[in-house]
Amino acid sequence: MKSIVMITLAFVLLIPLTAFAQESLNCPPGAYHGLDNAGNDACRDVQTNQIVESLPKPIPESKINSPSSLSKIITFSDDSTPLILLVGMVVIGVVGISAFKIIGKNNLNKQKQKEVKKTKERIKKDKQKNLEEEFRLKKIHDERQKHQEQEDREGDKIRQYIIEEQKRKKNMKKEQTLPTNKALLDWINEDKRQKEVKEEKEKKAKEKENKKQEIIDEEEFQEKIKNNETLYDYAVVESIQDTASLRIFYDSEKKSTKYWNETGLLDRIHFKDEEIKEELKITQNKITMRISVESGGKHKFAKLISGGSMDFWDHDIGGYNLQIHFSKPEEFLKAVMMKHIRASLSKVQIHDSEYSISAILVRQDADYDDASNILKRIIHHFCDEMLETGDILVEKK
Repeated sequence: MKSIVMITLAFVLLIPLTAFAQESLNCPPGAYHGLDNAGNDACRDVQTNQIVESLPKPIPESKINSPSSLSKIITFSDDSTPLILLVGMVVIGVVGISAFKIIGKNNLNKQKQKEVKKTKERIKKDKQKNLEEEFRLKKIHDERQKHQEQEDREGDKIRQYIIEEQKRKKNMKKEQTLPTNKALLDWINEDKRQKEVKEEKEKKAKEKENKKQEIIDEEEFQEKIKNNETLYDYAVVESIQDTASLRIFYDSEKKSTKYWNETGLLDRIHFKDEEIKEELKITQNKITMRISVESGGKHKFAKLISGGSMDFWDHDIGGYNLQIHFSKPEEFLKAVMMKHIRASLSKVQIHDSEYSISAILVRQDADYDDASNILKRIIHHFCDEMLETGDILVEKK
């Protein structure tokens, strides 16, 4: 590119000089255009190199007969040489500036291309470096994990060995302490048998007492019915603190009517007809209710051990814990109770089994007075509905 620009400059510089030289003098045959001793344009003989007279410039015929055109003939004399040089220098300057701009622009483009290329190479190297680093870290992680698994396996073997050794020593100790006297062994077995017989008798006596109490309760209930009295006492509910028991005495006809009027409480797909019939045969049931308060705590210190020791601050969450137990499993009775628990406590968590209900309500500001009010409210609503099936005896504990 530079060589092309220099050739162009030389060509441009030669054009005006030769043109002006040709127009400044008209040398005769056998002479050439040159300079005199003073540096001015002159014609010199080719053989002797002496200065000869220049020929006058021919005048076009179209201008010979026109007097007005004589004044317009432009001739270059010796005095016009500086002007010619100035014009040539201006042309040279313009062409040079343009050439330098072109060269500078090309150099700038080349520089930018080099920078872009370097940037791409640097990004490529960085990516390669990152990939190598990721591979190295993964390799280290795999080695550590493999080492940790090996340590865990060895630790499991050691722990298993310790457990087996402890069992072996314990068995040896038992064997050493076992009496060899057959009479003593017989005495131990007899004592164990007597304890089992005693427990069985106590269990039967308790069941007999419960049945007797149920008969008494039933008789009292029937007596109150004859006298048009009711077992349910609102004032007893108001005196409850945190524990209460509810004895329910069903009226078979009212209970059956209540069951079939409240079909929305039971899942008729899973709650089979035979199960409903079995529930309808139940004449009495007892419900034990207890509510406890967890006030929670703040700034309790705890320690977590996971591959080492790490201490942190923790605190318990406060709230209420309601525990309900049924002496006999009744899905309908349990459904009614859960309905009133949900109606009395918002955002409560309920877990139920065949014989029990556990309800948990999280509250950081839980207190005992509020717990007692919650229990009373649930009992009131529950009894108001279940009185449609018979009578209820409320007992505070």
